Amino acid sequence: MKKTLFMSSGDVAISYGPELVTNGTFDTDLSGWTADAWWVWDANGGDGRAYHPSSGDYKAISQNPATLNGSSYKFNFDLTRVTGDIKIRYKNGAGGNVDTIYTTSGLKEIIITDIQTGTAFFFSRNTLTTEFYIDNVSVREIL
Repeated sequence: MKKTLFMSSGDVAISYGPELVTNGTFDTDLSGWTADAWWVWDANGGDGRAYHPSSGDYKAISQNPATLNGSSYKFNFDLTRVTGDIKIRYKNGAGGNVDTIYTTSGLKEIIITDIQTGTAFFFSRNTLTTEFYIDNVSVREIL
């Protein structure tokens, strides 16, 4: 199902393909994700999310949307930072790591124009003693 977003100017329309992430809302568990045992599902009062308890070890959660094909994508998620710096990683078209580091909470968005076919998206700590939550993870092709 395609959806169209109309910008305030009314002159530009951006269309997106279907959602490519499985269980990006973490409603009831971490299913669909590859997670180190350190990660925990947090009920959050009925609005589930993934929780990375305070740790200095590299403990990632990832997902590989199999249909990524090198096109451009909109990648967004809600991040709640408690401590430390959070790293998001994927691979570019040449196979090199692309890292984005976050030090604040909020809705985060990355427009990806160079991505390796079949890459996975990783969420992990960047600095020692990092604690954070993620929710509403979405990857959609920009059409």
